[in-house]
Amino acid sequence: MLQLRRLIAGFALLLALPAATLAPSGCALDDCARPAACCASCEATRVRRASCACAPDEVSALECPKRSACALSHYVGDHAAACCRGSCASAESYEEASGRCPEQDAYLHECTVESACFQAYRARLLGTLYLPWQAEASGSGTPLTAIWAPSEGEAWAVGLQGRVLRLGAGAWQAIEVPTTEHLTAVWGSAADDVWAVGWNGTLLHFDGERWLLHPTPTTAHLLGVWGRSATEIWAVGAAGTLLRFGGAVWEAQPLPTQALLTTVRGGPTGDLWVAGEGGTVLRGDGEQWVLEPTPLRVPLTALWTGKGGDEVWAVGRSATLLRRQEGGWQRVEGPLPGLVADLAAVWGDGAATWAVGDQGVVLRHDGARWQLVTYFAGAAPVDLLGLWGVGRRLWAVGTGGTILRYDSP
Repeated sequence: MLQLRRLIAGFALLLALPAATLAPSGCALDDCARPAACCASCEATRVRRASCACAPDEVSALECPKRSACALSHYVGDHAAACCRGSCASAESYEEASGRCPEQDAYLHECTVESACFQAYRARLLGTLYLPWQAEASGSGTPLTAIWAPSEGEAWAVGLQGRVLRLGAGAWQAIEVPTTEHLTAVWGSAADDVWAVGWNGTLLHFDGERWLLHPTPTTAHLLGVWGRSATEIWAVGAAGTLLRFGGAVWEAQPLPTQALLTTVRGGPTGDLWVAGEGGTVLRGDGEQWVLEPTPLRVPLTALWTGKGGDEVWAVGRSATLLRRQEGGWQRVEGPLPGLVADLAAVWGDGAATWAVGDQGVVLRHDGARWQLVTYFAGAAPVDLLGLWGVGRRLWAVGTGGTILRYDSP
């Protein structure tokens, strides 16, 4: 399964540190990492840089109130002040040339690293887009590979070792299922008709009451599942495996490839799309399938079909972004020339298209260009492997049992 889509390792989001990480005033000389900022008092404007500790008759700027003369001289000096509109919870930051923020606004140095203002200011410096993704408690450290949701208040996430989580009443809880096989994808036609697929041909079905194993015609690892309705569902996997469910049983379907297939998706015009290793893309109607030429022979991990016409997105290894329009596939440039993160999932709603991948990478396409999204979800980025949205809500899941949520305005 491409090593769980290679668990993808590459690009790390930059984590800026606040100025308050100066060495404490009482450190030993051989422990000093940075000089100390010292004032005669908190109301003094002159700041002395000491080799480590302040003198006994001085105070450290870090110990003074954040709006004191000493602290402002240390944090701002003679430069423009970085200000937050209203409070640290505001994502609107600006610079005040006078070096002093208005009384009703906050100084950037008053805000914590995880605050909206700090993260938005950091994003502006990096040329990225800040959006407030929030971490949700999954109660598990098991890697989660995929997510699907019928509504904003209900969702299913699946992962390794038969891990299944359900969101209900505002919290995630583990659900027992009759398998310990790695689960790789999940999709449903309704809240009481959900399918999960996984290794060794695993097919799991939720009927609204419980999960049951379904008879499978293959032992191949299954990596993708999608359907048009409760009676037309498709699954793909290793060695060119394609399965079709017509409402009663799953049956194997022939394909003109033996490639490892990772994803299947249908378009609004009735076409079906399958993609996988080596840049493999197939287009079909359920009966006949044709291999389509693509500009790159890299592994593709996920597909998303637009709401109109022939627009299809494919993502994959090394930040690969492919777009099909007007009959052909073309490579689309990402937000950064040096971005090499493997992308594992893609999803769109007509207003925007999203992609996620290794080291917590989140990308957003607004219809014109891709942007790298900055957010705060802890100091150690994890690999994001699954993505789904409904209504105003979007989820991403990944290693370490990670579940991230973004609610659009």
